[in-house]
Amino acid sequence: MTQPDARASNPGRFQSSRLSGLLVAAHPFPAVLNGFAGGLVHVVAAGRLSPTSLGVAASIALIHASIGTMNDWVGRDSDRLSNPDKPIVRGVVAPLEVLAASVLTGLAGLMGAWATHALPIGLAILLAGAAYNLALKGTLWSWAPYAVAIPSVAVWAFLAAGSTSPWIWASYAVGAAMAVALNLANTLPDLEGDAALETAGLSHRLGERRSQMAAVTLLIVSSAGVAGPALGAALPAPGIAALAIGGIGAWVMAAGYRRGGRAALRRAWFACALSSVGLAACWAALLKGITEVVQ
Repeated sequence: MTQPDARASNPGRFQSSRLSGLLVAAHPFPAVLNGFAGGLVHVVAAGRLSPTSLGVAASIALIHASIGTMNDWVGRDSDRLSNPDKPIVRGVVAPLEVLAASVLTGLAGLMGAWATHALPIGLAILLAGAAYNLALKGTLWSWAPYAVAIPSVAVWAFLAAGSTSPWIWASYAVGAAMAVALNLANTLPDLEGDAALETAGLSHRLGERRSQMAAVTLLIVSSAGVAGPALGAALPAPGIAALAIGGIGAWVMAAGYRRGGRAALRRAWFACALSSVGLAACWAALLKGITEVVQ
């Protein structure tokens, strides 16, 4: 006698599992965090919370959800070896469903970018994510898409706030170190699993110990990159805050790396990501202050 299909016997539960699987495939933590960072920078740049702030946050989150689901769709075969808990591998969602979710969230995010006057920036983030997923993830240039996408969050928010200051484009230079730190911290928990796939990304080439040292050092460099100009421009508040955020984040990361284990490595990644949001807010306050002085 054959067993009844779980989908037929309990369709409601299956639908719920499928929706939760799609949510997991979207990589909700980085998607929501990037959206929150964009909304926060917009609030600082505009001087108030507005519907546009929420639109920026939602649009950035949707584009990063598109990148996340694309990542799971592209890597579904390799994930069978290195990430067996992924929704596609477990059969919770079908590959075509994840691909459709990537397309729909990407289009929705681009519509939001257009509505907030930052369509080129939204497209740049989406293309950077696609380049990472399709070509650069396992190469020495795995950090490059991060160097485009991470600073673009701040640029998007300032454009949506109506800023025309040329200083906003300095976000790419200042955010480069933070972007590489995020790339290293994000891949460190997966180094062991990636070994079977012979992946050759930046962290894989550096090795675990050097990648850890580089990630912590780059976070400190990032905080100094914000604090230095802030203190030089007689704007002590964002400068001191940047030093504090970078110092605490680096300490938490170093503690996680000393402890070892996948859970500790994940906590270090979370610390790096949260620090990047704080530094983005400090950078926004600095840019706003410089713009007001110039005007």
